Amino acid sequence: MKIFISHSSKNKFYGDKLVDLLRNVGVKENQLIYTSNTAYGIPVGQNIFNWLKSQITEKPFVIYLLSEEYYQSIACLNEMGAAWIIENKHAAIFTPNFNLSSKEFQSGALDPREIGFYISDEERILSFLQLISEDFEISKSHIIISQSIKKFTTEINNYKTEIIKPFKIDVPRSRANPFAW
Repeated sequence: MKIFISHSSKNKFYGDKLVDLLRNVGVKENQLIYTSNTAYGIPVGQNIFNWLKSQITEKPFVIYLLSEEYYQSIACLNEMGAAWIIENKHAAIFTPNFNLSSKEFQSGALDPREIGFYISDEERILSFLQLISEDFEISKSHIIISQSIKKFTTEINNYKTEIIKPFKIDVPRSRANPFAW
């Protein structure tokens, strides 16, 4: 069995961090399908749609990395629909600014009543790792798991802060009216 990270390429940072987390806890490289990194993506010479179709029909565990960008991507929605039809085991992980009340999520193929989690939620990440340990061999060391989760959430939270960090624009004042902008 493999893990397929269905994501928008615009959310590559979050996907990269998920791959790092999974690798750090022991998921093997040949068990990951992640198209934003050539090490885990579509082999040279393969047709993208045929290759993804063959991977999805092998019933991987699907991680839906949900975001506004995900629902704006036809390719992502195709992946979601294909995996939904196959009835793969899956987990929904939400990017920090994802709106759970969005019409797209509430009326999409995934059941919005099914428990997903925001990508920086440490307790849910631990629960998620326990879930994947049913099908994948991951570290039994609580210390390795704990350190991996802490590193992951720190990087996610630092990235969120960088995105929304306010910036100041200096606008010269008019000499005639020093209070005018």
